[in-house]
Amino acid sequence: MILSTGLNSMIRADGKPQLAIVIMSAVCNNLMTKYGAQTKYGSEIPMTVLGIVMKLNQILLAILVGISVGAQPILGYNYGAGNMKRVKKTYSVMLAASLVVSVIAFGIFQCFPQSIVNIFGSESELYNEFAVKAVRTFLLMCIPTAYQVSSGSVLKKSQNIY
Repeated sequence: MILSTGLNSMIRADGKPQLAIVIMSAVCNNLMTKYGAQTKYGSEIPMTVLGIVMKLNQILLAILVGISVGAQPILGYNYGAGNMKRVKKTYSVMLAASLVVSVIAFGIFQCFPQSIVNIFGSESELYNEFAVKAVRTFLLMCIPTAYQVSSGSVLKKSQNIY
């Protein structure tokens, strides 16, 4: 009984694939330790920086999910009422807001990575060098993330609005 009701929550809690995140984090940590030790950065710098980059990504995702979750009642009400024009309009506004947030985040991540890393602490020159590369590289695709999060929330409600 416990397994049948709790398994779904373990795999997917709040619509997020929790088990996949745990597996991905474990694989990334192991790869950072193994291959990081073979570079000039060592194994500790990549592990530390990966934590920072993942936190930055989580902050952006939290904002985008907030926009999406805020629009869902409007989407659901209008979809239920059969008002597809309003569903499309709500989706457009939600997507525009998400894109604005993502473009601003992209600009900040690309133009001021060192300032962002300094919020989490400033270390050696090697640490700062790796951190700037990691922030710029990992967060390069934050603009398409806006489309993915917004579209995912609409597609949960309906596969047939367009």
